[in-house]
Amino acid sequence: MAIVNLKKREIECKIVFYGPGRCGKTTNLEYIHKSYKKQVTTDMVSINTDGDRTLFFDFLPMELGKMKGCDVRVHLYTVPGQVQYSSTRKLVLRGVDGIVFVADSLDVRRQKNVISLKDLHQNLKEYGLNILKTPLVMQYNKRDLEKQGIPLLPLEQMEKDLNRQLKVPSFPGSAVTGEGVGKTLQTCLKLTLQSLKKEIDSSGLSENTWVVLTSDHGEMFERGITGHKTPVLYEPVIRIPLMIFEPGRKTRADVHLPTSAVDLLPTLLHVTGQKQ
Repeated sequence: MAIVNLKKREIECKIVFYGPGRCGKTTNLEYIHKSYKKQVTTDMVSINTDGDRTLFFDFLPMELGKMKGCDVRVHLYTVPGQVQYSSTRKLVLRGVDGIVFVADSLDVRRQKNVISLKDLHQNLKEYGLNILKTPLVMQYNKRDLEKQGIPLLPLEQMEKDLNRQLKVPSFPGSAVTGEGVGKTLQTCLKLTLQSLKKEIDSSGLSENTWVVLTSDHGEMFERGITGHKTPVLYEPVIRIPLMIFEPGRKTRADVHLPTSAVDLLPTLLHVTGQKQ
């Protein structure tokens, strides 16, 4: 589920690259991390397992603009594909907003693709998610190997095996050469953001939520004091931030009169029409 950070004016969402072991999930993310340097905002973190890896990094899709006045920050993840890492795959899927299913085009991997897709369906179901309602894009990877005479599954067969019921966008590709990688990611991003916008609009959160940023006391870090054992009340301790974001308000208003934290709750109750 996406996280809305009103302080930073950011919406954070999570896209997971899923598929059988050795299908090219890691290669996809490595290509994205290398080729989209302006949008990548963090280093790529790799968690090694026996024969496979879990990768993640932050991606800032600048060309997609803002949503509700917020920048969109995307966390891209892969999962280890081997059967023995089922619990890890399920854990990485927690809070997912969009999925790229990377299928292996090698003829000998046909059954592995089907098993992995069923695994995805089951893991989503255990989180209360419906695969038919989750933003999902298919990538049929390793199509470049056809030039080397290696037997590949026909695209028509892969569509029949994996996408007959789902009917989601699908793209042939090669994570090694980059063919189809950008198109796959862009399509998944658009589907994910459309889903998030629909979720935010239908919930009414953007129309009727008051947001308060404040604190119970200040700090005196600039004076070298990191604890609260000093009896001296310097100004930074007693002057705390208080910002209130009113739904629908477009302009800023500054109040310079002294306020007290004990006034905050009665004030919010009053402006929202609640009984004190």
